[in-house]
Amino acid sequence: MSKFFKLIMASFVILAAGTACDENEVGGSILDAETAFVTDSTFTILNSSTVRDVIQSRTLTQLLGSIETPEYGRLSSDFVTEFMPSSTIDTTGVTRNDIDSIDIFLKVPLGSYTGDSITPMKVDIFKLSKNLPFPIYSDFEAKDYYNPADRIGSRTYTMTTLNRDSARYYTSNIYNEVTEYYQIIKVPLPKEMGVQLFDLYKTQPEMFKDPLSFAKIFPGIYATTTYGDGRVVRVTSTTLNLYFKKRTQIDDKDTIVNRAYAYMGVTPEVVTNNNINYTPSASINERIDKGETLIVAPAGYRAECQLPIKNIIDKYNLMSKEGLTVINTISLSIPAEEIANTKGITPPKYLLLVKESEREDFFKKNKLTDDKTSFWATYDETNKHYVFSGLRSYVKDVIDGNKIDEEGIEKFAIVPIDILFKTVSTNDYSNYYYYYGYTSSNKKEVPDKMTPMVGSPAMVKLKTKDAKITVTYSKKDFNK
Repeated sequence: MSKFFKLIMASFVILAAGTACDENEVGGSILDAETAFVTDSTFTILNSSTVRDVIQSRTLTQLLGSIETPEYGRLSSDFVTEFMPSSTIDTTGVTRNDIDSIDIFLKVPLGSYTGDSITPMKVDIFKLSKNLPFPIYSDFEAKDYYNPADRIGSRTYTMTTLNRDSARYYTSNIYNEVTEYYQIIKVPLPKEMGVQLFDLYKTQPEMFKDPLSFAKIFPGIYATTTYGDGRVVRVTSTTLNLYFKKRTQIDDKDTIVNRAYAYMGVTPEVVTNNNINYTPSASINERIDKGETLIVAPAGYRAECQLPIKNIIDKYNLMSKEGLTVINTISLSIPAEEIANTKGITPPKYLLLVKESEREDFFKKNKLTDDKTSFWATYDETNKHYVFSGLRSYVKDVIDGNKIDEEGIEKFAIVPIDILFKTVSTNDYSNYYYYYGYTSSNKKEVPDKMTPMVGSPAMVKLKTKDAKITVTYSKKDFNK
């Protein structure tokens, strides 16, 4: 039982005994007790260091391209992926001779790239020759999983939106298609591949029922950059699309219509991985050698730090001896220093603070922060810092469990992450509002998935020596 609850119980015993003897006197002593609110910002991170990172992507985001800058270093990334097949394909009125074409769509949200938008770059796509391993990590090499002679498609593309009004254009074989929300890299594949998949569905539809069965006949693809440099793009959707003619009846007349069908796509159920190669710059290495705490993503560097948990508990115990004390809040604020560069590489938007002993499990089990052993913070561009709140629960659990001497209790990891949010209702009916005859509740964005950061290059210096842990207490002194 925690000292907090022992003190509460003791106060009830005293109250009960006092009531039997002299109710008014006890009431007076309670009324005379003085409550003080104390804020203590003297706690600091005990030490910190920079650690090289290897990650499991565990995300549908695929990073493609290469970029280099003297301040950051060199980053290149390509990807391998399996596919989730469509379990039901419309074959009524369609024959193998009606297959027109097949291609792969790599969809990039507008502006989701780092580097030069105009530079032509070429992506080549190869069919995998065997099934991917699992688990799979960012240092995976695809060389043993495909045949360089088995290229099934290629496309040279840019990320410019200069000709957005024309929707798509070709210039010297450079392709770009722009929609309202996406830029699409459309890679044509051999028509024979579409015919083969159609025939396979007709003869063995059971192979399309689940990704494991489908991977036996189509292990997946490897996509890599073979020409161009200076840009990485964030692909959020990868699908294989089939175009064909379908014979049907419209108004009792035989008609042939053109159709497009998504045969397969990348989903959470399949294995997909970003093969990331990051070489830090000389300046990054020099900073780390000097003892600076740096965060570099993706698959670059994370940080480790030691939080003064025992010191906070010792201070709490000391204050408790002087009167009933309750810890209200504990927060950690870490100042950040942006690293100037020529490619627009910014600090990570989100950081995860997690017990080092639970870091790998956090991602393997697709956990969300619980405000007990894991916490997240957003980069504050105005104040140039990250603030982790809610650490009170962790300290309270340590106090309640008497785990002060447990190994690793103060060791935490700081990891750059990507967060996928979902919208939920607050269910606060007092905040409903009325507008033109409709009622609507307040909604908020909450994390739905947290993964190691792979969406774009990022880097920041954490000024851990200037970090502050702020603890607020409520202190009631019965002697005053």
